[in-house]
Amino acid sequence: MAITNINEYVLSAAARYPNKLAVEDDLTSLNYQDLVRRSALLSNELVRAGLKKNIPVIILIPKSCEAVIGIVATIFSGGVYVPVDVTSPIERLKSVFKQLGDAFVACTDATIMKARELVENENKIICLNTVSNGKGLKEDMLTLMDRVRERTKQVIDQDPCYVIFTSGSTGVPKGVTIAHRSVIDYIEWAKSEYPVNNSHRLANQAPFYFDNSTLDLYLTFSTGASLHLPQDKVYAFPKLALDYLSQRNISTIFWVPSVLVSIANSGLLEKMPPKALKHVLFAGEQMPVPQINTWIRALPGVLFSNLYGPTEVTVDCTAYTFYEPYEGDILPIGHACRNTDVLIINDLGVECVENEIGELYVRGSSLSLGYWNDKGKTDSVFIQNPLEKRFRDMVYRTGDLVRRDKCGCISFLGRKDSQIKLNGYRIELGEIEAAAARVDGVARSAAILDGRRRLIVLFVEIMEGFEFDLVKIRRELGQLIPKYMLPGEVVSIPAFELNQNGKIDRMKLGKTLEEKS
Repeated sequence: MAITNINEYVLSAAARYPNKLAVEDDLTSLNYQDLVRRSALLSNELVRAGLKKNIPVIILIPKSCEAVIGIVATIFSGGVYVPVDVTSPIERLKSVFKQLGDAFVACTDATIMKARELVENENKIICLNTVSNGKGLKEDMLTLMDRVRERTKQVIDQDPCYVIFTSGSTGVPKGVTIAHRSVIDYIEWAKSEYPVNNSHRLANQAPFYFDNSTLDLYLTFSTGASLHLPQDKVYAFPKLALDYLSQRNISTIFWVPSVLVSIANSGLLEKMPPKALKHVLFAGEQMPVPQINTWIRALPGVLFSNLYGPTEVTVDCTAYTFYEPYEGDILPIGHACRNTDVLIINDLGVECVENEIGELYVRGSSLSLGYWNDKGKTDSVFIQNPLEKRFRDMVYRTGDLVRRDKCGCISFLGRKDSQIKLNGYRIELGEIEAAAARVDGVARSAAILDGRRRLIVLFVEIMEGFEFDLVKIRRELGQLIPKYMLPGEVVSIPAFELNQNGKIDRMKLGKTLEEKS
């Protein structure tokens, strides 16, 4: 019988493999029985505090076993988990909390002070460090687990599972809301595309507030595999990353290309190949062909897959899977995932012919429920299929420009708007500009990606009577936006040139950068 919510993945794995490693970080390891037990205890505290079905719980916990407990406890409670970057400026977190409305916060001793800045009602803050380990409970664990199973029965596949906040062009983050059915649809496809079983080990790279982590978590739980959570420093040093993969016999990774490129460029891959690897998956930005070919030559017989998809369509909607070195210049994003349809539409609203460039539209169970508490933004991009007039058929307009070759293989060409992907993160350049507008002395700004797509350059026009103060600008931006959004370079210009529409001429700014490089 088909499952109706992702709670069942965790409960089933715990029933089949209670003593098997479920998740491990540098300090803690949990088998499936431990994970379910501790999650049930926290779930009990959340429900006791008043958490109802489909109410959000902000996971204000750094990536760790404790964060996984917070996530599982939330779904065990019938709630909606919202992973956030604990290092984000408090103003951005407040913006997220305000959009969520009625929300709880799961935290640890290390983040409880920040939680108190977000929530006035102390009863809505649940600290993992103060949750009982089960000693002195009035109810035994069997009773608590019965309650978890009863709540699980009430969660249907259309209920929201998680919300991930992405960068917003107005400076306000958008809460992409993903249903249980969309996660199930995606994971069941992934299990058929990348055969993983309970003997496999996955090494997670993506933060939990980045949607790539969805595959890591639920491909693990749905198969009874083991998930390892390396510290961020592991990915900063190729030798550490390769040592980690080998020492823990990691079989599957889903990493951003920038990490794979760094390892390929180090020259160490050929000398110390991680021999247990079976699947190398990547997504989030364009993967250079020379570097992926270095990986392929070092790991013959390993499956490689270039995945593509915006957060709004539950992680990925296309994939290009291959085993041999790629001979072209640009790696394609491949074909649609199972039970997903992708349309390429031109500016006339007509489906593109072979090799014609158009915007990618997506339809299927993978589509998100839209943006949390924002019907206007939802309706602007989740629309009726322009090719179907006979019945309701919702599609998501990605804003991505693509084309399909004679074999049906799709290649990504760029964005229609100013949204970019850098180091695996989706970033609205407008959010950076909105933050810059709040810096005292900045009249106007324009953020663009440099010609080599390696860093964000922020051009600023300084108000009369003020001096260009780079240190001040960087400091104040750091208080308003996450580190991954901070511009790599800030350039002062006397005045922006405007185009015919009276807007900042970004094309000329781009040409300026090309001339500099």
